Amino acid sequence: MSTITRRASTPAAPDWEQALCAQIDPDLFFPAGHNQASETRQAKRMCQRCPIRRACGEWAIREGIRDGVWGGLSEDDRRPMLPDRNFGWGEGVQRCLDQQEVLEDRVAEQRSYRQIAEELGVDRSSVRRAVRVLRRERSLVGGASA
Repeated sequence: MSTITRRASTPAAPDWEQALCAQIDPDLFFPAGHNQASETRQAKRMCQRCPIRRACGEWAIREGIRDGVWGGLSEDDRRPMLPDRNFGWGEGVQRCLDQQEVLEDRVAEQRSYRQIAEELGVDRSSVRRAVRVLRRERSLVGGASA
């Protein structure tokens, strides 16, 4: 990532020349301070109109980018999607994701997270996080919600 533009410089990165964020101050996409929530919403709105939004978000997740708004996803949005156990995924979440088909079936059957957690041998928060990961992954690639 270039320290001047805060834009990625790897060959696998999207074509940043097409990005709307390339045309404005990049600080908007790295909110901080007392206006952080407002700036995050504003950055996400800008991303919704961007032609490379999906590629940008997928790239940020694949590269493990932790800071800023990328592809319309804030740090909090991306955290459960990042494949780094030290950054939001624990063994329970991974166990749920390893049993994705079972998890999706039980959610479709409208079972409670407590029931699903008991069946998979994890805690409810792991089930909740895994469901959130799956829903966000689907929305990122244009699929239906779980």
